[in-house]
Amino acid sequence: MLDTSALLIWTLSPNRLPKTARAAINAGEQHGILASAISLWEIGLKAERGTLSLGVPFHDYVQRLERVDALSFVPMDTRVWLGVLALKWTHRDPADRVIVTTAQITGLPLISSDVAIGRFYANTIWS
Repeated sequence: MLDTSALLIWTLSPNRLPKTARAAINAGEQHGILASAISLWEIGLKAERGTLSLGVPFHDYVQRLERVDALSFVPMDTRVWLGVLALKWTHRDPADRVIVTTAQITGLPLISSDVAIGRFYANTIWS
C-alpha cells in the first residue's frame, strides 16, 4: 500500500524511490497496489493551492492513475472511519490516520517516507 507521497513519487519521479520501496512496489504490481482514496483528496488540495505541480491538471492526473492496471484505491468506508477513531496514535493529520488505518485493515505493508508513520506502523517500507 502506498501513502500519498509514495504514490506521487511512484507516478511522477519513480527514479527517486529508494531501492527497498521500489522492490516492494514491483512485487506488489503482480497482485495489485493499493492507495487510500484520501490520497486523491490530499493531492487535489495541494494542486489547488499551488503547492504541488503535477505537470497536468489534477483531473487529468487522476484519469492517468485510473488507467494504471495494478493500482486500486481503497474507499473510506465505515470500517476505516471507525478504525481511525480507535487508532491509538496521537498523530493529528487526518489523511495519515486514514492511510495507516487502511494499511492495518488490509494487513499490507505501507510504503511511506514519513518518519512518524514508520515509528507507529511497524510494517512500513522505505529505505
